[in-house]
Amino acid sequence: MQTAEAEKRLRSICGVWNAFELLKKEYPGATILLMDPSASFDILVIDPAKDTLVAVEVKAPRASSRAARRLTKSQRELKRMIESKGSWKLIHRRCVIYGEPGKDARTKFVE
Repeated sequence: MQTAEAEKRLRSICGVWNAFELLKKEYPGATILLMDPSASFDILVIDPAKDTLVAVEVKAPRASSRAARRLTKSQRELKRMIESKGSWKLIHRRCVIYGEPGKDARTKFVE
């Protein structure tokens, strides 16, 4: 059972890597970000030259049902939210943790 899980995870990593390589060719000047597993997609492409954000979900080929080809509810909500505004303002903040992780650590936003 553990071997099957390891193979599944490695297949996923390989799929993301291959998608990353394809996206580098398709969007040569873009920024390509790998997303956290909690995100509703795997890769985000930011291409200012084409005024485009591309959210990519990497899936196994056997997910061929019609439902698997549609966006999930969270993906539809994200798409609707992004498309609802003509332009966005980016705010970049840095958060630093002081001390060792645990109850004695302090976290603070810094300039």
